[in-house]
Amino acid sequence: MIMMQIGAPVTNHAAIYLGDNIILHHNFGNLSTRVPYGEYWRNRTVRVVRRKELMHVEDTDA
Repeated sequence: MIMMQIGAPVTNHAAIYLGDNIILHHNFGNLSTRVPYGEYWRNRTVRVVRRKELMHVEDTDA
C-alpha cells in the first residue's frame, strides 16, 4: 500500500501497487481507477507499507 498526502497536512490518501508501475486508487466522488504511478503520485508519497511476510520477496515490477 502506498500512503500519500494530497493537499493536506496529514496522510489522507492510499493506493494499492499492482505491479508494472500501476496503482489502484479511489478519489472521492469517482470510481476506483488504475493509473500509472507517475511523478504526481511519487511526489505525494509519504510511506509505503508491505505485509511482514512479504518483506523479503523481490518485486521485479518496480
